[in-house]
Amino acid sequence: MGPATAAVVESTTTNVNSNNPLPIALQYLGVNELDPRGNALRTELWDAIHGKGSANSKKMTNSNAPWCAAFVNYVLGQTGTPDMLSPNGDPFTLGRAQEFGRVGSPVPGKNKGQKLNNAKPGDVVVLRGSEGWHVSFYAGHDPQSGKVYLLGGNQADSVKVSAFDSKTVTDIRRVRVDRLTNNEQEEISKLITGQPTSSESTR
Repeated sequence: MGPATAAVVESTTTNVNSNNPLPIALQYLGVNELDPRGNALRTELWDAIHGKGSANSKKMTNSNAPWCAAFVNYVLGQTGTPDMLSPNGDPFTLGRAQEFGRVGSPVPGKNKGQKLNNAKPGDVVVLRGSEGWHVSFYAGHDPQSGKVYLLGGNQADSVKVSAFDSKTVTDIRRVRVDRLTNNEQEEISKLITGQPTSSESTR
């Protein structure tokens, strides 16, 4: 990662608090869906959507369904964000990445580049790539390389920070982005600067 990226990371993570989604998501960093802890996490994520121990929750967990949206929903719930995704009482919308394109409010900007420049740590980012839809939390980006760094679940089967092509971004939404502490900023900055610059699979 070059000096331009390092500067982006530093500016993005300056003054990063427990009501911001990023440090909440960091609690699950490294959890792999195939490990016992990962299976327990996925069960908890789907329970939050479909009801604890419900047939739908068990079905989603046992089928190893994509869980990026369930993770975002779960983390946002811990920030005290009200449910804004199922106005008709349909819990399944909470498990669909593309539905997060209508959560909160749009990050300002006339085009994708401006929106990325205005994004703040913890903003919700929706992408659509060759493998389908994905949703995660904004952690930083590098305009020179065209990479956007996202912290989320179901990224290479884990909770981690991954680099994605910014061309795949379809929405950036602001829900709750309270400022982070210095320690949180430093931890996220280290995670970003340690990432490869190639795009990573969500699966």
